[in-house]
Amino acid sequence: MEETDLDDAWNLSQRFLWPHRREDRAFLLELGEGLVAEVDGRVRATIMAFRYGPALATVGIVIVDKWMQGQGVARELMLDVMARLKGCTIVLQATPSGASLYAKLGFEDIGLLYQHQGIAPAAPQPTLSPGERIRSIGSADSHLATLYSQASCSDRSDLAKALFAQEKGIVLTRDDTPVGFAMLRQFGKGWCIAPVVAIDLNAAKALILHWVAVNTDRFTRVDVAGDEVLSKWLTELGLPQISGTQTMAHGGLPTSPKAYKVFAVTAHALGEHKASRRLNLGPGGSHARKCWTGCHCTSCL
Repeated sequence: MEETDLDDAWNLSQRFLWPHRREDRAFLLELGEGLVAEVDGRVRATIMAFRYGPALATVGIVIVDKWMQGQGVARELMLDVMARLKGCTIVLQATPSGASLYAKLGFEDIGLLYQHQGIAPAAPQPTLSPGERIRSIGSADSHLATLYSQASCSDRSDLAKALFAQEKGIVLTRDDTPVGFAMLRQFGKGWCIAPVVAIDLNAAKALILHWVAVNTDRFTRVDVAGDEVLSKWLTELGLPQISGTQTMAHGGLPTSPKAYKVFAVTAHALGEHKASRRLNLGPGGSHARKCWTGCHCTSCL
């Protein structure tokens, strides 16, 4: 996938009523790598992958034009990507139509992602406990990228750098110590509160409620990473759950002793997971990131 493919790729996703703007697809391409299937010079299928260090990657934006479905195109794209990501644990979000294919390829169900969206209701700013404060992310908060990586059990430094450079962000502190942060990103039909990274559920709720109050009467989306309590709270707040996807993994997942957790994911394709199994790198698991285009080295293949 190259920058010149963006128009075709975006038009393809529009035919399936996916919410991505062209700018969203361009942002994903800056962060990741992709493959396209062409027919007569036009992009008819896409897949993207995003690497987070040498041992973990996510896959998403798997789309096959309607008239090509049922011909094994998605399977071939997945097999190609899995070969290129050899040695990495791969995480993805599966729709009901795609879950059976991924299961046949060795992916296991590890949880759910709850998608909430709607017009943000009128809401008060959160009531904070003594010693708590919400402030804007500033230039001195580069350490939040490390916190994000710890919560995700993977290297999120590049993603954090891109988000902090473009989006609005807030930090929740307790006695001047950061205990969570949340971004408000323009995405799709409106705005997305993501990622939300926090030390506990109360901190996550305070961060989300701040952005809901700021974003009142505007289309707002939150994708909750497997937390049923937070999902129920959002519904009661006025942002209903409209769908859900299965989080699936190929390979063992990393575990982290750190207390921080990702409560809302940045995007399905960039998604996080609930760490539950020890990481098993397998053969070649220590390889460095390589360029896909024209690369035939053993690390990439």
